[in-house]
Order: sequence, then structure tokens, then C-alpha cells
Amino acid sequence: MRHRKECHYNENLPNVAMMSRFRKLLETLRWLTPLAGDRIAAARILIRRKRDPFRLLQVKYDGKPLFFRGIDSNAIVEVLHEGEYKFLDPDLRSTYAPCVLDVGAHIGTFAAWALSVNPQAHILSVEADIHTFAVATKNAGSRSANWRVVNFAASGTNGQRLRFSTAGPSMSHRVSSEGDLEVETINLQTLMDTVSKRADIDILKIDIEGSEEDFLCATPELLASVKCLVIELHPGICDTERVRKAISSHFKTVTEVLGRRSDKPLLLCRK
Repeated sequence: MRHRKECHYNENLPNVAMMSRFRKLLETLRWLTPLAGDRIAAARILIRRKRDPFRLLQVKYDGKPLFFRGIDSNAIVEVLHEGEYKFLDPDLRSTYAPCVLDVGAHIGTFAAWALSVNPQAHILSVEADIHTFAVATKNAGSRSANWRVVNFAASGTNGQRLRFSTAGPSMSHRVSSEGDLEVETINLQTLMDTVSKRADIDILKIDIEGSEEDFLCATPELLASVKCLVIELHPGICDTERVRKAISSHFKTVTEVLGRRSDKPLLLCRK
């Protein structure tokens, strides 16, 4: 006699999924409301974001317009809401007009935050994705004449044309042979010469989705002129041990920043 298997259906599954979406919605409203002005304005932005994730949206940060697309939301949460780089407060405040090189700027949340800490900062932001670069340029234009954004891919060489992929979340776009865009490369020496008329860079922030090995290891001796380095490593995409070795010989302390949303190592390096 064949026994029929009983199928057990968990009636709570739809409710669990609904509660999860509801909690996510409340969390989004929590970080978006102060930037939007009130809950109604935040709700309107959420509706627009849902209808078109690529639509340009606007909130206010530090009393000035901040532009973003729905696909850029994680950058706002991590940098402006959660304060991912708040450990750099002392570095920004210790110099009257710190020189900051922001490599892998995305829409410019790091630079906007840095200027909220020290409005006198001189910042050069580098973004490879032409579409994201356009958003970062709007954000720079609404803030400070001391903030400039350029459209290049950080590399060990100048003037090459590389393929750049815009697949997946906007914060994960990177150099790839299967990329749908072309972008010109720029090296560290050229960027340092552009951002600073003096010898030292006060803060060098690097988040370039695996290109950090090519960018830094081509001329690691230039790190001698960098007072503070913050770099996100991308295991599996580049040789992170080679990058660590290049860094360690130029900085007295190299520590990993803990308690982040991302599981990628973020190193803080100081003289």
C-alpha cells in the first residue's frame, strides 16, 4: 500500500515576509525623514524611488541639496546615516584646510560628509561611472568651490581606455573586461599633483572595487606623502595581501575598522 506524503504548509510564511518588508520600510523612513524634512516628504520620495530606481531625487544634507537615485540609497545609509567614516573627524578637524583625495567617490557622500565636518577642506573626487559621476558633480556644485569631481578610472597608468561594468548595485560598479562603458585611466601621481600644491595629502580615501592593487602597487612610494589612508579591500577581485604589504611599509599603524555593514575589510592607516 502506497502511503501519500503529507505536505505541510506554513501559514505564517506570508506574514513573516510581510513583517520583514514592513520593518525595512520603517527603517528606510527612519533614515530618510531627517533628510527629506518630514515623513510625508520621505514617503513621497519612497514612492518615486519605487516607480523608477534611476530617477534623480533630492533631499537636504548639512543644509544643502543632496542628489541621488534610488539605486544609490545604500551610500546615503552607510556614510551619512550610519557615519561609516566618523572616525576621521579628528583628521579633518586637525588642519585648517585639509587636502582630501576621494578615489571611488560614488555620488559624493564621503565628500559631502567631510565638508560638513570641515567646510574648508579641499577635495578632489574621482568617479569612473559616467552616470554616477554626473550625480556627484551636481552634489559638488551645490556645496563648495573647493570640491572638484573628475571622471576617470583609478589605475597604475594614465591615458588607457578600460571597460567599466555598470551591472548590479551602483556601489559595486567596477572595471571589467565585460563592461558596457569605456573610461580613461588616471594614476595616483597625477591625482596628487592635481589636488595639492603642497607636498602632503591629509586624507586619501580609496574604494574602487578591486582596482586598489593596480592603483597603489604601481607606485607605493607615493604613500610616503599621505598622512592618513582609508582603503576598502576587495578579496577575490585583487591580491589584498600585496596591497597590505605596500601599505604597511609607509604607515605606523594599520587597523581594520569594525562594526560595519559591509564584510569587506576597511583599513585605517596613520603615520
